Amino acid sequence: MTSQDFRSRVRRTVLSGLALSALIASAQVISPTEASARCVNGTPVTSTLGVLRLVIEQPSNGTCNRDNVYNATVRRGRSDVARVEVWIQNGGIWSRPGVATGSQVAPYSYRDNNSNSFMTLCWYYSDGIAHCGWGENVAPERQTPRNNPTLFNQTAYHGVNSGF
Repeated sequence: MTSQDFRSRVRRTVLSGLALSALIASAQVISPTEASARCVNGTPVTSTLGVLRLVIEQPSNGTCNRDNVYNATVRRGRSDVARVEVWIQNGGIWSRPGVATGSQVAPYSYRDNNSNSFMTLCWYYSDGIAHCGWGENVAPERQTPRNNPTLFNQTAYHGVNSGF
């Protein structure tokens, strides 16, 4: 192999690496994860908790209109889940606007002064033990935003609800 062939291969490898890096970076900017927004470019994004989708939270159509009012539904994702909840932290205070029992699909709504709040989802089996968190991150059993708000202010256990 000549030195020119070697330089040509190195150049192609470097350019390929740069192109791949640019592609990955642009995909992350264009497609934020579910944990970062409930409304993406005016489109509602479904949120879930647990690898098995034990809780499903769905913004209502038309809620991504930047009027600071969030409308959605919450429901269980599996039949062995007895109850699910949505918790919202707005202005440093956690509240529970959405609760669904059994196969119920529960609508809920809340107002936020800056269209930016934290959201945590919880599920309970028939034993009544709370399991709360965000995405695939579940806090220790029995911990909820009501009894341990500081824990749920940590990034791992809430999503940021914005753009509504």
